[in-house]
Amino acid sequence: MLNSKNQQSRTNLQEDHMITGITPRFFLQFAAVLFISSGLLLAGCDTGTDAMDDEESATISGQATEDNGSDGGSESTMDAEETQAGVEGAVVTAAAVHADGSVTELAGEATTNAEGEFTLEVEGEGASGNVQVFAEGDNGYESSALVKVDGQNSVEARPMTDRSEAEAEVYIEARAEAGTDDYEEGPTAADVAAYVNAEVASAINAGAQSASEIGVAIANAAKAETEFHSEAEGSAALGAVADAKFSAFADLQSDLAASADAEARAEAFAEFEESFADVFASAGADIEAQAKTRQAGTSLLI
Repeated sequence: MLNSKNQQSRTNLQEDHMITGITPRFFLQFAAVLFISSGLLLAGCDTGTDAMDDEESATISGQATEDNGSDGGSESTMDAEETQAGVEGAVVTAAAVHADGSVTELAGEATTNAEGEFTLEVEGEGASGNVQVFAEGDNGYESSALVKVDGQNSVEARPMTDRSEAEAEVYIEARAEAGTDDYEEGPTAADVAAYVNAEVASAINAGAQSASEIGVAIANAAKAETEFHSEAEGSAALGAVADAKFSAFADLQSDLAASADAEARAEAFAEFEESFADVFASAGADIEAQAKTRQAGTSLLI
């Protein structure tokens, strides 16, 4: 039997239940739900697998070379059969180049072999977009190249030369000047490659010309081109022009990566220049619009 004290406690508890509507069974059910929910919450906070699945990554292969900027263009002084000398032991890193010209370092590091070749696994925000790869070696050696990853798991970069380094620097300056968050607006890597030839690259690397000034000029030219073309042909054609430029640069990158000598590189640049000249025709722009667009853009670079 319950003594009077226990009986009174039970009576008080029952009265409390009548007032609040909460029973001991409710407390047990609530505790069970809380325990399960806590477990699910902790599982959802796991920073392992789920977080890594969302991380952008890519594998970039390429070559660091001692090339002096004449990587096959019309100004090249190399023999047709001459190959680019690879830089052994250079440390290769990378950074993502965002649409607004800002740059963020990517995780990953590699070292070049005896031929200057490397395979670099990069990871981080922007790793699947446009990436600048850097190589640093003995005796103050430095070079870089812009790589269009375009969402691919693996991509071959063009060889790192003085010309590729100048192009990368000008591209970043041009994107920063454009100040847009959309890659389809403003200057493209193809615009930069079309204007920064071996001669211009040599001048930039020698300090005779500024990558910033050329980047600003290209950005202004791209703006004039966009405004004119948008009015003349409409936004759909403008998007087609951007796509054609992206494709032209991707082909140049692939052709240069596969080139074995100066003659092959010269051919790659010649084909790119032809493709770039045909960009507006392939997008459906008429002859008059092409001429006016090029005139508007080129005048700002003179």
